[in-house]
Amino acid sequence: VDSLSGGTYSIIKISYDGTQKTQIYTFKDSIPETWMIHRGYLYYTTNDNGEVQGQEATQSNCALYRIDLNNIGKGPCLLYRTSGFDANTYCFFGYLNSVYWLVGALNEKLTENANQAYRYNILDGKTDLLWNDIDYLSVCGGQLIFQNTDGIMYKCGLDGSDRKEIGKIRNDYDIVSTDGLKHIYCETRLTDTNGSINKRILRIYDLQGVLINTIDITSLGKDISYGCNGDYFFIPDNRSALNDYGNILTLWAISEKKIENEAQPIEKIFEFIPRTQFTVFASASN
Repeated sequence: VDSLSGGTYSIIKISYDGTQKTQIYTFKDSIPETWMIHRGYLYYTTNDNGEVQGQEATQSNCALYRIDLNNIGKGPCLLYRTSGFDANTYCFFGYLNSVYWLVGALNEKLTENANQAYRYNILDGKTDLLWNDIDYLSVCGGQLIFQNTDGIMYKCGLDGSDRKEIGKIRNDYDIVSTDGLKHIYCETRLTDTNGSINKRILRIYDLQGVLINTIDITSLGKDISYGCNGDYFFIPDNRSALNDYGNILTLWAISEKKIENEAQPIEKIFEFIPRTQFTVFASASN
């Protein structure tokens, strides 16, 4: 999905070598907020952010659509719509025959967020509310992994059944990801009085909530981690080092095979040292 001049967005088909680009669809009535391709369809969410001409923002309207990439001329099909104060859609992903997402909005008193987890079944076309009061959702080991707003993390079947407690392994502001297989990663960022990051700790748990390893990754920069592909957990560093031409870019990796047996299983797998003037945009702020 690419933004074109004039504020419009289009789906662009690109050849594997990057030389051929074909515009196959233009969004006419809405702008995609998040999107993904899953099992032959492009799914995307929209949010009007409560924008009403001449009025103060009240309720945001959120929706989920899909486009059949084999019949793109048919246009988008609405799968779900909701509204709420400061409503937004996040944790949006597809897995096997389901699409999952969270909807967050302020409660009726406008004092705190009320989050809900939803599932769209590709086979029967039904959308179901899985749970209320959820603030994290993912998949690991063929199960859903989610956390209630009380801080307890759980695992369950892909339809929300057979819920089992993992434990309170995540702190309030941890950045959480999974390897999709058997590990949950929780990154804690400690800041000083100015809000600058001065320590980063990565904790790795198994699906029973047992702590496997704790790794200090403070020296690996301040950029947000890329996550895990089942073999490695990737951590970029685009700002810690530079030369006369610009930032030196480094990619660190933590091997899944080593985290249970080595205290510091960190490897540098890529480094880009500029030899001419070069600028990179930071992926995260302090």
